[in-house]
Amino acid sequence: MFETEEKVRKYIITPDGEDEFQLRYIFDENVGLLTARSGKSYLILDSIDYWYDCIQNGYPPKRKCKCKNDFFKLHFDYVPRVGTDDYRTVELNSCCTECGNQRKFATIDIDYSPTEQLYEHPITYCEKPKIKYNTYSIRGYWNDKAFGELIDFLSQQKLLIYCLYWNKEKRFVKMFTAEELKSFLFEEKKRYLNIYFSAKSLDVLLDKQSSDDRGINIDIDIWRKEEIINLHSPFMVVGAGLFYEMDFCNEYIESGQVKAKSKDFFKLTQNVWEYSRERLK
Repeated sequence: MFETEEKVRKYIITPDGEDEFQLRYIFDENVGLLTARSGKSYLILDSIDYWYDCIQNGYPPKRKCKCKNDFFKLHFDYVPRVGTDDYRTVELNSCCTECGNQRKFATIDIDYSPTEQLYEHPITYCEKPKIKYNTYSIRGYWNDKAFGELIDFLSQQKLLIYCLYWNKEKRFVKMFTAEELKSFLFEEKKRYLNIYFSAKSLDVLLDKQSSDDRGINIDIDIWRKEEIINLHSPFMVVGAGLFYEMDFCNEYIESGQVKAKSKDFFKLTQNVWEYSRERLK
């Protein structure tokens, strides 16, 4: 059990003894990839499936030092959570192999237990860091008529409709019919965070999501592994109107392998894609 927050340092060395790396890092998601001089790649901490989800829309560039060098030595500083056997934070630090410039380039907060494996295995070998899978993102400026027709179309595909919305003080999830949802959005003028369309009940899945004093927290990428069509809350673009985005995929990544969702969901996604090409322009 840790009695103080004295940092525990670990220098990053591969099983092959390599300790110089190129670094790619996605700061918004706190996931990163190290590539040793041999060309072997390693993911920081335990982010293998999450890394693949994050790179579907773009592969992060290599970081470079001010001296233009792109190889670094690395060490991670682990900050203990006092009174436990866990670490609460991991600080990622780099040192340029050319000029010696040192920098703390990221801090990752850890909110789960146990965390010993993060210290024992700070990097994970990644044989294929650029795996892609089939994802669809439908975007556009839709008026209320087009949006209402989309809700009707998805309902006609025998999909259940769940809406995550903000009700003054808390986040709630409620199941709606198409007519109830349109009334909720267009007549009551309620604002939503996400709308989920699914052929199966999501009650058990949603029960597993975390919550806090402001209501339920649903994983923003829940649609990637589950058979869900996710319609995001729109945002206003001045001079253009409301900009919408709808995401879904008929494949997903598990343990670094691409896997297919069900044949029924594949057929559904093709129908939705065709509808969007014809009606959401």
